[in-house]
Amino acid sequence: MLTIAASLMSGCGVYTFSGSTLPAHLKTVDIPLFANRTVQPGVAESITQGVSQSLVGSALLRVVPSGGDATISGTVTAYSNQPYTYGSTEFRQVNVSSYS
Repeated sequence: MLTIAASLMSGCGVYTFSGSTLPAHLKTVDIPLFANRTVQPGVAESITQGVSQSLVGSALLRVVPSGGDATISGTVTAYSNQPYTYGSTEFRQVNVSSYS
């Protein structure tokens, strides 16, 4: 998967933003577009949007366009798209249902 996604979202397990782990003074966060050092177009936009949606869904921090109490930035350095689950419907035909 993407290095940044692994760092932010999986790491050694699923990382969550919980109220007990955030300093009390953090109320807002800005997330500038991550840098893309891969040849895959659009990957940085997807990761940036995913991080933003995760924070909005957690309702712990409000995402602002700029000047937040904290900033989350990152660089996508690698990209791979490998089948995670797949099945076969006919001889020599494989249908990939999800990717890792």
